[in-house]
Amino acid sequence: MDSRTYGIDLSELDKIFEQLSLYHREEIPPDYWHGYLTAIALRPTAQPENQWMGIVLGREPGIETAEVEESLRGMLGGIIDTISNQTFVPYFPGDRSSWQDCTTHNWCEGFLTASCSWPEDLQLRAGEELLSLTLPVVIFYDPAEYFEEHGTHLSRYEREEILDQTFAFLPRGLYEIPSLWGEVLQVVDDD
Repeated sequence: MDSRTYGIDLSELDKIFEQLSLYHREEIPPDYWHGYLTAIALRPTAQPENQWMGIVLGREPGIETAEVEESLRGMLGGIIDTISNQTFVPYFPGDRSSWQDCTTHNWCEGFLTASCSWPEDLQLRAGEELLSLTLPVVIFYDPAEYFEEHGTHLSRYEREEILDQTFAFLPRGLYEIPSLWGEVLQVVDDD
């Protein structure tokens, strides 16, 4: 798959991943950061860069982090562009043609972590629609745990069918989030 569909150059992400691992003093996978930046790109309102950048860097931005910061800004812009053009694909390592052949957990964890910074009042206003658009991320964070809690009555075949459909829907759901936020913000402005 072409790196541009992820909104980033994957070789650049791998290079930055090495530096971020040094900053954090632990190895955090590149797909986690792609998910994290995707949720930042989908915020209903812009988050001050120094807030999200400091979290991603694991330290205060500064001269020694300037090159990594520039790359992260470029990646965020690329993710925003591919979501806007509806060509975005989450970066799941492995063969992305099937949920069974790729790794979804880290990307979903990064997305869910950063989505916690979305304003709670706007999430409440978006309600069930936002939940339905982000449910695939919750499911693919840990499918076994999800079905243990919500689908014990389903057969293996039924679970796999749901996972097939959910995997196909995941990027399309993300494409719809910006317009949902637009509707929510319009209501807030009208109030």
